[in-house]
Amino acid sequence: MFDKRFIFIFSSLFFLANKAFATLEPEFLSGGELVTTNPYLVSIKLSASPVCSGAIIDDQFILTAAHCFINRNGRFINSPFKIVAACVDLNDTKDGIEIDVEKIYALKAFAANSYVNDIAVLKLKSGLSLGSDFPLTKVDLPTSDESYVDQTAVIGGFGWNDIKVVVHPLTNRKYSFGGGPSDNKLRFAKARLLPKSECEQITRPYKLVDSQFCAKIIERNATLPGRTCLGDSGGPLVMLNTVIGILSTGPGGCDEHNEASKYTKVFSFSKFIENAKNDIINDEIRVQTCPNR
Repeated sequence: MFDKRFIFIFSSLFFLANKAFATLEPEFLSGGELVTTNPYLVSIKLSASPVCSGAIIDDQFILTAAHCFINRNGRFINSPFKIVAACVDLNDTKDGIEIDVEKIYALKAFAANSYVNDIAVLKLKSGLSLGSDFPLTKVDLPTSDESYVDQTAVIGGFGWNDIKVVVHPLTNRKYSFGGGPSDNKLRFAKARLLPKSECEQITRPYKLVDSQFCAKIIERNATLPGRTCLGDSGGPLVMLNTVIGILSTGPGGCDEHNEASKYTKVFSFSKFIENAKNDIINDEIRVQTCPNR
């Protein structure tokens, strides 16, 4: 099964720039083209370690994946989190912005075993000062329910440079069991959105629900095949400055040659996002206040 607790972008990804992102260059994935600016993608850290990514959707709010904060038992991880913004190299964050997370909003219906409803909104303890001297901007939220099938979007990551993979002797399925290290530098790649039938064929026996879709990294170099991998779930899939998906899970062994990564469809959760931003807690929403560091 797609059992990637944290999806990081593997070093074998090859990245290319997108004309539509001329002013929003970076998104990440490793092993490809480095970028020099990062206007809307953030790294999410637990203690000092980057564990996930997210997208700025407002001055004090980040959109990301729920499984970054909820364990297999369905409980929130009771630890302090922070985000790093305006940074393209996590080894050198002096010019970036670090802000603690105040609250985490998720859905009670999030299913850790299937990654259904894998979406979360973070409220930061202070604002990002969008529009100030820092080169930050927010991504737009989708306003209509479009499929985007066979279109391309941009996905990013801070990337692993190596991954250890084993093949199960009975099922021949690939599993990652370690690897790295990441060089912690921001890179990006294009991905093609797949029809539901094609996605389910290559991810059998796992089915998609209506709030999920699949996409595959577009390979530009046979020796550097594209793929998503361990370490950076929650990364935004962006088209024309609109975040259409949140990276949720990836194929076993981080192999996108014959498989694909699964994304949470952002439009399906428009009301949840609106409620979270307005701190409206109903029977569907759960919230965690992060402890102080």
